[in-house]
Amino acid sequence: MSQAELNGELFTLERFPPNAEEEALQAWEAADEYLLQQVNDVDGLTLIFNDGFGALACALAERNPVSINDSFISELATRHNLRMNGIDEESVRFQDSLSPLPAAPALVLIKVPKQLALLEQQLRALREVVTPETRIIAAAKARDVHNSTLALFEKILGTTTTSLAWKKARLIHCVFTAPELADAPQTYSWKLDGTPWTIHNHANVFARSGLDIGARFFLQHLPSDLEGEIADLGCGNGVIGLQALAQNPNASVMFTDESHMAVASSRLNVERNLPDDIARCEFMVNNSLSGIEPDRFTAILCNPPFHDSAESARAGGERKRRNLGLGAESGLNFGGQQQELWCEGGEVAFISQMIRESQAFARQVKWFTSLVSRGDNLPPLYRLLTEVGAVKVVKKEMAQGQKQSRFIAWSFMDDAKRRRPF
Repeated sequence: MSQAELNGELFTLERFPPNAEEEALQAWEAADEYLLQQVNDVDGLTLIFNDGFGALACALAERNPVSINDSFISELATRHNLRMNGIDEESVRFQDSLSPLPAAPALVLIKVPKQLALLEQQLRALREVVTPETRIIAAAKARDVHNSTLALFEKILGTTTTSLAWKKARLIHCVFTAPELADAPQTYSWKLDGTPWTIHNHANVFARSGLDIGARFFLQHLPSDLEGEIADLGCGNGVIGLQALAQNPNASVMFTDESHMAVASSRLNVERNLPDDIARCEFMVNNSLSGIEPDRFTAILCNPPFHDSAESARAGGERKRRNLGLGAESGLNFGGQQQELWCEGGEVAFISQMIRESQAFARQVKWFTSLVSRGDNLPPLYRLLTEVGAVKVVKKEMAQGQKQSRFIAWSFMDDAKRRRPF
């Protein structure tokens, strides 16, 4: 928790979910400050895109802005910080990136996302509602404003210029001139090998361009013939839950993710590939399994984030790009952002939280599973599994080329109990 002077006012802001280990980390950045320096001479409908922890929404709450975000956790963070500062949550209207935008905004503020596909989707949506009089300003760290970023604004919206850097942040100014633009599909699709299925991916879905190695291996080891409910936790495009649905005809599947686009992709993939099974599905945008009653699921499946910060995710991508001889502007070597790729504390923290939460489902769920990308993360996870009372722990190794990974499975039931039907 820390204080920030934004738009001439002092605000107390906190990262979300609140965590004592993160108290020293700011919930705003220079790009937020830089954006707010530009807005005082503009009145009217204000749209805010990708406001990570709500710094912009808090500073501009008197304008009754519309906050557009694909991340449900960012919405929770914004609501949390509004309450922290005594601001009515109803002063900000929240909507996801797939919902229609209000027409003719006077001011549009964009925190540039790392994923160019998401930025393109948002700019195309804006193209339908902005006017030449709309003030459009985007901001990011200076190192994240590339020629490809500027070209996207220019191609979709119109005349684009950049500012000088300030506190290592840079602004992008854009004037809508309605340039000619070819239509683009709303989703990116590819065939899933070994199945008749086509997998459809909205713009901000992890591994939207193809099946990642972890999911490919996971698909080969999913349980079959279970009854009850299965949760695909952090479902992404839903490919894991889709296969679980096919292999467990007497079970239902909950697809849950903090990304609205991920859950929408999962729903679309069930509708297109297994339409007769849609009645056995539930689709939920949520922060993990928050608010879900205990003893509900027979199995929980998870392909977790594996970086401990956005910087770590970026560094990993840059390292792989160097190894492939690609340029600095090639972006991440895989799709996705927000909590899909990283969480504070990294893979160990994420899976440790899952292990602790699994205790509440110990009598109902036979097996919990999670991918583990780094072998040196196994010892602390094994220690925690012993502490919480897991009676069976299994590890499966996998490899593709030089890439080494594995998944672990654990159960609180002995062999006899696991063999019994629920």
